[in-house]
Amino acid sequence: MNFSELRDLMLLYAADLVDDQEREQVERWLASGDPVAAAVLAEARAILAYLPASLDPAQIDDAMWERLAEKLDDGGTQSAPVAGRVAPPRETPRRSWAPLAWAAVAALIAGVTVYFITDAAHEQDRHDLAQLQQTVTDQQRDLQNLAAELDSARVRYTQELENIAGLRDQLAQQDAAYKALSAELTQSREAVAQANEQAAHANDMIALLSAPELQSVQLAGSDERPDAVGRALWDADRGRIVFTAARLPAAEQGSTYQLWFVTDPDGPVSLGTFEVGAGDRLVYGHAFDAVPGTVQAVAVSLEPAGGSPDPAGPTGPIVMVGAVQ
Repeated sequence: MNFSELRDLMLLYAADLVDDQEREQVERWLASGDPVAAAVLAEARAILAYLPASLDPAQIDDAMWERLAEKLDDGGTQSAPVAGRVAPPRETPRRSWAPLAWAAVAALIAGVTVYFITDAAHEQDRHDLAQLQQTVTDQQRDLQNLAAELDSARVRYTQELENIAGLRDQLAQQDAAYKALSAELTQSREAVAQANEQAAHANDMIALLSAPELQSVQLAGSDERPDAVGRALWDADRGRIVFTAARLPAAEQGSTYQLWFVTDPDGPVSLGTFEVGAGDRLVYGHAFDAVPGTVQAVAVSLEPAGGSPDPAGPTGPIVMVGAVQ
């Protein structure tokens, strides 16, 4: 039997409306020492104590007063003050009011029973509401924890972005440094290439100058380039010639200089074309095959870009010439 049923039974117990089995259950509960049982009994007796005030005294006979007093008195004796409160009218038949009294008691007991049942339902509602409030509290706590975790993650994310930005700056700096080093390396390679070329020319010049059959001729400018001067050194055995010039201006756009041997009896033999860069000084080296006949002169002509279109000889003006002595 649950608490709600025990509390309803306690009211009937206080009104002496229980059977022997129900009385034994209530008294066993009271004998257990449970303070709730004593409080429920006191509540039931208080409800029954107000029962006489709810009835109309003019409609209750002496027998009814006696029965009610017996129910309210723990000792079972009549309460004189209660019994003598109102003198019931003698002219009213006593039996006619008994049903009304019992009906009032029944209505009161029914009302109290409804009260207990309703209160028990409210107790369940209060229990459910407490659980709901606890659930809401737990969810709010979880949301607060989640918000804290999100804030922490946002801080870490921001820090990672800052770290990435720093790494990007470092990478950009390293890339700029790499490009600068690449440019320096390219310049160094070009300088090494130029140095190697100059060294090769120097070696060629040394080898040429040390050749036992070295030939040399001085060139002078013609009317086309009157200030130009030059010299040609070659070794017919090795098939190598070096030509140097000074005060020779760069050729016009679409034109180039071409170096020739003038031989007898085969005529001119091309020794290649060359360009004059910045300044007016030139060192030009060229390898050639064996020259038939005898070299009588060395000449420089001004030809279209790519050289003379006539392989038999110059097509442009002679700008420098030197005869072999």
